[in-house]
Order: sequence, then C-alpha cells, then structure tokens
Amino acid sequence: MARRTGELAAAQRWLDAHSSSPHTRRKYDTQLQQLCEWLVLRDRTLLNSDGSDLQAYLTALARGELSAAEGTRGPRLRATVIQARSVLSGLFEFLVHEGLRRSNPIGATTIPVDDERFEPLHPPDQERPSIRWLNIRAAAIERARDDEAPRSPLRRAVAIAELACWCGLRRSELATATMDNFVQMQSQWWIRMPRFGHGDEDLIEVPRPAMYAVSLYRQSRQLPALPGEAEKGVPLIAAARSETPVNAWSIANALKDLLLATQDVSSDSRPQAIVALRREVASEGLKAKIAAHQLARHLRSSTLIDQVAKELARETVGPALERLAA
Repeated sequence: MARRTGELAAAQRWLDAHSSSPHTRRKYDTQLQQLCEWLVLRDRTLLNSDGSDLQAYLTALARGELSAAEGTRGPRLRATVIQARSVLSGLFEFLVHEGLRRSNPIGATTIPVDDERFEPLHPPDQERPSIRWLNIRAAAIERARDDEAPRSPLRRAVAIAELACWCGLRRSELATATMDNFVQMQSQWWIRMPRFGHGDEDLIEVPRPAMYAVSLYRQSRQLPALPGEAEKGVPLIAAARSETPVNAWSIANALKDLLLATQDVSSDSRPQAIVALRREVASEGLKAKIAAHQLARHLRSSTLIDQVAKELARETVGPALERLAA
C-alpha cells in the first residue's frame, strides 16, 4: 500500500511540474486520467504495466476506441498518437527518476497508425447541443418551419444558432462563408473553414439538425433545400432582402429575432449572441470531461477554452488515481 501511495504522489508531482501552463497541465491531466482508467479496467497500474500494455493502449487510442473518454469518434491522426506517446513517455521517465520503476516501457512501443493527410473535425457531442439552446430550439425550429415568408428572419436566426451551436462557428466565419463551403461525402454534410490564423482548411461535420435549419433558411431564399455545385460565391448568410453577404455585427444581432419568437421561454435561457452559444459549447464539453484540446480544435480557439476552464471547478485526476489506490 505504501508503494501504491508513492505512485499516486509521484503522479501528482509530475502534474504539478507542468502547472505553469494551464493548457499543458490540462492536457497532461487528461492523458493521465485516461490511461489510469484504462489500466484499472485491466487490473494494471502505472508501476506494473509493461510495453505490451502500453502498446495496446496506444492502439486503442489510434483506433478511436477511447472515444468515450475523448468525446470524439473515429481513428486518430498519427500526430495525435505521437503526442500522447510523448506525454506518457515523460510520465514514465519521471517514475523511473523517482525510483518507482526500473525502466521506461514506452521504448517498447511503436506508433500504430499511418499518417493521414486530413482529419475532419467532429462536434464534441452530436447527441446534445448546448443546454440553454436546447431549452429554446424546439419552439424556435417549430415556428421557423411554419414561417413560409420569403427571407424569414426567424429561419435565418435558427440557422445561425444551429451552426454556431453544433459546428462551433464564429460570427466572422458565418459572415464570410459561402454555400460552396459545404461538401457532401457519403450522405454526410461537412463545411470547409479556414483554420484561424493559418491558410489551411478544417472540414467540420454538419449534423442533421444544423443542416435541416440551413435547408429551411435556403428555402426561404427561394433556393433548393440543399447546396449545389453551381452556388460558388452565394453567401451562407445573406443580408436582409438581398443576396449580399452580411457582416459579423449583423450575425451577432440576428439571434435577437429569437427573443421575439420565443416569448414563452424564460429570459435566462435565451442566447444573446454567437459568443454566448460558443461559450456554452465549451462549458458543457468541459463539464462532460471532453479533452480540452479536442474542444479547442472543434471551436478553433484555445483562448476560449482556457477562459471557460478558469470559470469551472473541474474534476482533477484525483478520482482516477484514488481508484488505483483502492
């Protein structure tokens, strides 16, 4: 038991050594908790696990079999697995330095995936949009469905809210995107977005609720329900009574239309702006223990995740380590 206590204390000291960077600390915290939980299920510990155990763990990570802990689905990029392996190598090297292990077992592992050119970004939780938007979306979507007026402000507001909530789009992205940003692959819709601060593009999955809202809005603009290849340059969100693109300020103000359409909903559950919905996505994701770096990739903003994380009393690695000590 004393040896197990030493293991827990050493793991905590390893985390504390990275506390100067909140982002790094959360990343290492997530990796440690995920590994500990995986080992507990196999009656293994940080001290008696060997290279074959860690190889199996990295393989499960690469295949996406740890998606419940990560909050995403599907195989991981080679770079993601390399990063995880590097973090764990540092952990076990620390345990060797502390005299709790004779050697670092990571040296006996290999990277179990091939490199990929592209990895789509998935919503952090396709089954649940943000809580406050969930409280009003049913009423808003129902009324938008019945509103057949040309260029319905309500349909536009619902489309903006759904894209911001499910896909995590910024108001600047909604203002500058065009219909040819949409891509359909094997009956699933995606939207291309330039990576913030870089020239590369991310491919973000557009779940059915968001695509349905886009279809309703398109129909109010006398467009086909789904985007086509000939719509290059057609604004994703158009200015009122025109086909010209909106500006980011108009996108932010468009959600006020929902306030008039959902008077039966309590005022404290109404979204006020795109930034409020994006913060809800970040907050609900962190509360659900989705890895911070995964949320940052989805929302394309590490700064937002850091700000929201500081406001939440998040559970630390303690519970997983306590299970190891049990």
